Amino acid sequence: MSGPAVVLRAGEQVWRFRFGNNALAELEGMLGLSLPQLGKRLAAGEAGFRELRALVWAGLLHEQPDITLRQAGEVMDAAGLEAAVDAAVRAFTAAFPPGEKGGKAGAMGEGKALAAGTGTASSGTPAGPA
Repeated sequence: MSGPAVVLRAGEQVWRFRFGNNALAELEGMLGLSLPQLGKRLAAGEAGFRELRALVWAGLLHEQPDITLRQAGEVMDAAGLEAAVDAAVRAFTAAFPPGEKGGKAGAMGEGKALAAGTGTASSGTPAGPA
């Protein structure tokens, strides 16, 4: 389980988000939420900053295994909240391709909504700030 990396560029800085099994396990442990629970919160536009920062953090672990939550927040500041969260959500969604045997995309029921990014309800109507 792991999709392709999603690249985020801001100025001369480049970050690559990717969710392998270790990152997904770390994310669940950090938040105390299952992946389907987190997916539903993201799709409904209900994820708070703590969850969004943890998602960015976990998505960067494959290239920066020692990254801290504080540093993930700095990535969000440097790249912009919306751009950083969008890249993390796209990488998170890519970790669960539809039709993958044993994949959780179907169980999460959020594939397209998650791919659209956070801050947008599944209806396409902007949700309030996270």
